[in-house]
Amino acid sequence: AAGGRRHLISEINSTISAKALIGPWRMNGTLRFDGMRTDVSASTGKLEADGQMRLRLKADPDAYPLIIETDGNAGIVKGAADNSRQLKISGADRNSAELRGNDGEPVKISTGKPDPGFRLNGKFA
Repeated sequence: AAGGRRHLISEINSTISAKALIGPWRMNGTLRFDGMRTDVSASTGKLEADGQMRLRLKADPDAYPLIIETDGNAGIVKGAADNSRQLKISGADRNSAELRGNDGEPVKISTGKPDPGFRLNGKFA
């Protein structure tokens, strides 16, 4: 990494599918980022003629009550990474869960007061 830090991604367990090699792609699964279990998902658009591809990423680390999402275009332009995307970090309520009732409809249960909601939105290029 540019700051001299190293990170370890391990125990990758995912399902990946694509209609064609140029996309769109879908991925859902789990991995460990520096030992921390994280649910991950990714989806792309098709690779465009200009080398750009729509890319959406979502990470939900078990250790923290938050969800990190990015959405935008990624590609290589003149040999360098070109990345323009939205970034969203939002709180995840770990004190509740959604189950299916006898009628098949979702039922939300809670074990206590919901975690406080927070959001951070931004754009980077």
